[in-house]
Amino acid sequence: MTREKKRKIVIRLLPEIYDVLEKSAAWSDKKVATLIAEILHEQCEIARMAGESEGCKRYALNRAGVEMIPSNRNKSKSSTSQMSIRLSEEDVLTLNAVTKNNPEGLRIVNGNITYTYRKIIPGMLLNSELFENLFQRKG
Repeated sequence: MTREKKRKIVIRLLPEIYDVLEKSAAWSDKKVATLIAEILHEQCEIARMAGESEGCKRYALNRAGVEMIPSNRNKSKSSTSQMSIRLSEEDVLTLNAVTKNNPEGLRIVNGNITYTYRKIIPGMLLNSELFENLFQRKG
């Protein structure tokens, strides 16, 4: 039996997101990175089903995940330390398609267009039912 080759990506998350993932991972006896990879795999499958060819143009990011990411100018402690997660080649291709088809994934650095997962991954993670109560208002 051959194992599927995985690609490593490095991410940072907001403490509020990481705390929920850490508690859930502990409850299910998993590593946080493993849980993140599982959620991203589920969301990549949803994006592939939403489709419109390989562009995943109909997949919607959770707006709270996108909007709560501070700008680089914010000097406060706004994210956790880096962590590595491993995704299948197919999931990385889907993640790239989602990134390129969302304005939140676009950055212009020194006049050059680059793409970043910085707002994409939180937007995908927060689509998981694990986070459905995180941003609901009390009262």
